[in-house]
Amino acid sequence: LFRSDTIFPSIGTLLSYIQGLNPGPNRLWSAFGSYGWGGGAVEHIMKFYKENQYELVAQPVEAKFKPNGEEYAELTKLAEAVVKKIAEMKE
Repeated sequence: LFRSDTIFPSIGTLLSYIQGLNPGPNRLWSAFGSYGWGGGAVEHIMKFYKENQYELVAQPVEAKFKPNGEEYAELTKLAEAVVKKIAEMKE
């Protein structure tokens, strides 16, 4: 499913496992990650979730090496969106 040059192998294994579960409705997703030189893992995760028809909760965030201030703000928005969506689902 995932080549080792596109995504960290343990994450690829986890996504393959999740896909096999076929968890049903209300599947939510977003992604975040960092990279050293190549990048692109977040793009591959997005493709996986789109193919499996998960609902996008917040725009994914990808940083080169350590996130900067703007990227931390984006990560905060991502986390807040996830918390909000989960709270809505409980209602």
